[in-house]
Amino acid sequence: LITGNGTGCKDTLVSPNPVIVGTMPVPSFTASNTTGCPPLPVQFTNNSLNTDSTTTFTWNLGNGLTTTGDEPAHIYQLPGIYTVTLTAVNNGVCTASYVLNNFINVNDGTPPPPVLLKVSA
Repeated sequence: LITGNGTGCKDTLVSPNPVIVGTMPVPSFTASNTTGCPPLPVQFTNNSLNTDSTTTFTWNLGNGLTTTGDEPAHIYQLPGIYTVTLTAVNNGVCTASYVLNNFINVNDGTPPPPVLLKVSA
């Protein structure tokens, strides 16, 4: 590394550690089910770009749980609306996240109230 102060003074630093330059991942995903009653099984599909064999994936499932892996499956047991985040790290250096707010909607399983129809004459 060579740096200067703009007035002609320069200094050089040689590091014994290699500089790792990586590609920035572009995380993206979809899911098999996004709305339903508990227990709601969800299979996540990883559509990330700019990844390679060094890429690691961490999924925040929005319910206090995280998991790793390319395409996890999860069963949402409790009613709620969940934001899911996928974080991809290339080569242990370049990190990016993809967030889908309010992505999973697990209903409380209560049926809607009955509808009363009135017939007019």
